[in-house]
Amino acid sequence: MANDNQGSRTFLAIVLGGIVLALVIAAYFMYGNKGDSNVRIEKPAVEQVPETAAPPAEAPPAEEAPTESAPEPTPN
Repeated sequence: MANDNQGSRTFLAIVLGGIVLALVIAAYFMYGNKGDSNVRIEKPAVEQVPETAAPPAEAPPAEEAPTESAPEPTPN
């Protein structure tokens, strides 16, 4: 009795084949006409930091104001 499940196997093959066929048709309608459009997709802009807005470099040491030195002692 090797043919006990022949009818259920056939039914299952038809159902699964129908599901696959439905998925292929759905994919065609959803994505099949994407190549026909003349729409240009812009690439996202890459952020570029302008050279003038570069972070300031380490400031040079501030020049010390000339201090008045103590007057030289006069020889006696």
